Amino acid sequence: MTIIQISNEYKIYASNVEDTRIAGTANYEITPLLPLSRVNENVVVLLLDRAISAYFPMILDQFPDLIDVYSGFDYYPNTLSFGWNTLSGSPPLMGGYEYTPDAFNERKNEKLVDKHNEATLVLPLAFQDIGLRASVFNPPLANYKWSNDFSAFEPYPDINVYATKGAFTKKYEVENLDTSGIKANFGNLLIEKRIPMYVLFKSLPPLVRPLLYDKGTYYLMYSDNTLMNQDLLEFLDDYSELYYLPELTQIDDGPGSYVFFANETPHRPLYLQAPNYIPIPDPTDITNPLQHDRLSKTLEQIHYHANAATILQVGKWLQYLKDEDVYDNTRIIMVADHGYFLMVEDFKNFPEKGVNYAKYNPLLAVKDFDARGTIKTLDTFMTNADVPLIALQGFVDKPINPLTNKLMHEYVDKEQVNVYNISNHGQDNQGYQYQFKSDHNFIVTENIFLEENWRENKNF
Repeated sequence: MTIIQISNEYKIYASNVEDTRIAGTANYEITPLLPLSRVNENVVVLLLDRAISAYFPMILDQFPDLIDVYSGFDYYPNTLSFGWNTLSGSPPLMGGYEYTPDAFNERKNEKLVDKHNEATLVLPLAFQDIGLRASVFNPPLANYKWSNDFSAFEPYPDINVYATKGAFTKKYEVENLDTSGIKANFGNLLIEKRIPMYVLFKSLPPLVRPLLYDKGTYYLMYSDNTLMNQDLLEFLDDYSELYYLPELTQIDDGPGSYVFFANETPHRPLYLQAPNYIPIPDPTDITNPLQHDRLSKTLEQIHYHANAATILQVGKWLQYLKDEDVYDNTRIIMVADHGYFLMVEDFKNFPEKGVNYAKYNPLLAVKDFDARGTIKTLDTFMTNADVPLIALQGFVDKPINPLTNKLMHEYVDKEQVNVYNISNHGQDNQGYQYQFKSDHNFIVTENIFLEENWRENKNF
């Protein structure tokens, strides 16, 4: 039964990848696909999956030159996500407060996947309605598939939708990396080694399986560094997107653009080559600001490495926009869909539950039109569902959801925010309402860094 399921899923995955393949990448060429106007206003939403809010100021402290690069940004550390993973954390970010878990569950007669797909379309259609071009890169969990299922966009051919994850990995390897130690068929080797362990894994009682699974390694370590190579190449699938953002960008004198660009570099934690956090096969320097912190273990440190690499590469793209004179007429929203189970500085005052709170604290930083000056840290209580209204601010007085015809402001409610523990897998959410897990659901008010503002939520 499992073989049949795997075979069917792979066929769908292979078909989606082939249908959305970007032309020219096989020859290490990059076709500029991300349009920005030099003469009209642009809005860019950078979804940096699992970007850790608390690490942003630490990275700026480590790299002071970035303070000028990120000029004009407002940083909002007091920010919540409605879920701790992409499936529940990204719909509010893309569509606003109509797509929170509570709002999803109020629409009892519509499938979860349809509501998720609807959320991905809200901003592209809203900006098209006011005359901007709309481009979407790597919409998260589109149609509840891990692969590139863009069927929700088919009725809207004027929205340009692309899959760039992994498209530039080989180009990066050829131009920047000695891959002589990486076996070309490492994927086949991994499968060959792990299939026997997977068979044993499936035969064990569910409670015992995590012990054998060991986060996917099955305790298998190889002298040829195959496991390390797998982590590196998966990281490069995402990192190379940010590395080549300037080449991917097309600057013209056309209409303004709305661009949604999702990237998972922070979601691929591993040790990189310090001090500039460069991906190489065998890092010899893994120093970082967390290494002397007794509460920051390997998990925190590798997340810091991945986050630092992300902020550095985004910074290079921001400098490119400045050099090309499109920085001031472009509103940029840098946001995460969720945080992660990490002991970070902001939650160390309550260490027993701090890691549970940190997973609901995503990065949010905004650079408005013509904004310059030193980065400001604002303590305003925010959620990542504020992103659509921030994006549309100034374009229309009363933004309307083009798919529901409802005023988007009417759904904003931050008197108390309900955040939920929900499965991240589409196959677990095939119904009409989210099924909340029994623990780690909270009711949060105002300042998220005061423990008394977090209450367990049992009202479901």
